[in-house]
Parts: sequence; structure tokens; C-alpha cells
Amino acid sequence: MSSTKMVSPKNVNWTKIINPSPSFKLFIPQEDKLKALEHELLTRELWLEDEYRTQPQVQNMLCSNYSLYALNLQYEVGDFQGIINFRNILPGHKCSVSFKIIDKELFKPSFVKEGKRLLKLIMKEFHLERIHTFTADEIMVKLAEMFGFKKEGILRKNFKWNGKLYDEYIMGLLKEDM
Repeated sequence: MSSTKMVSPKNVNWTKIINPSPSFKLFIPQEDKLKALEHELLTRELWLEDEYRTQPQVQNMLCSNYSLYALNLQYEVGDFQGIINFRNILPGHKCSVSFKIIDKELFKPSFVKEGKRLLKLIMKEFHLERIHTFTADEIMVKLAEMFGFKKEGILRKNFKWNGKLYDEYIMGLLKEDM
């Protein structure tokens, strides 16, 4: 078992984090993009559970980049073709990530390669041992697997969308898997 060391966000190369690649750029909350993302989160199948699919909750999610204990980073994919959100980054330990890809045309080898580089960058800069995700969306499961994530378990009937219960997959990516 590896030991975790305290890592300060002050030691992160923020230039690399802000502009990691042509396909990913730090999401700047602009009104038109926030409204478009809000619409996707409220309506797109299996993107957000019923309990969280209210306009005030979605607006709160979109506007909170920092919490008391952890850092959150949101990246715009391409020309607003999706969002990758790293949540609760605990430097020296772990974080959670969610993939919300609007344009399925992105699922090309070049996009997957850039996505892996972004994950590796976040892992390296924050000295993470693990990145994990939870999703009920089979398409996002496939994308996570393309990025190198492994299925770790299933939370049966854990995700509710439009009143129907779906299984939710737990997936993880360890530093040594990269």
C-alpha cells in the first residue's frame, strides 16, 4: 500500500491545467454555455438523477468550482461538445470525474488519446493515486473504458431517471494503470 503525502495546489503547474490540449479547455461559465449545459443536464437521459434535476440545483452545481475541502475543475470538450468535470480533487489522494459528451462523433482515437493525456496530467499534477467515476449511462461506461478505467462494481438500481431505476457502474483508474 502506498502512502499518501500532502500536496499543495500551490505546487501545481496551473498553466498546463488551464490549457491542457486542443480538445480540452477550462470551462469558463458564460451565460449561453451555462444555459445550454443546464438544458442538457435537465433533459439528457441518464445524465442527472431525478432528485438533482431541478433548475436551482443544476445552477448551483454549475457555479460551484470550489468547496471547503476540495477543488473542482470543469473542462469544455471541443467547441462545447461536452464537459469533463473533475470533482473533489484531494491532492495526494484521489478525485472523481464525470464525462458528459454531447457529440458522440468525438469517440475517435485522437479524442481518446487526448482524454488519456488529460487524465494523466490531472493525476500527475495533483499526485493522485486514483480517479473514479459513477455512471448509469452505457455510452459513458464505454468512453471511460476507452480512457483506461476498469469496472469495479455495480450499484444495482441506484440511479433514478424519469422514475425508472438503473444500475450504476463504479469505475476506477489507478496511477499504475496509466
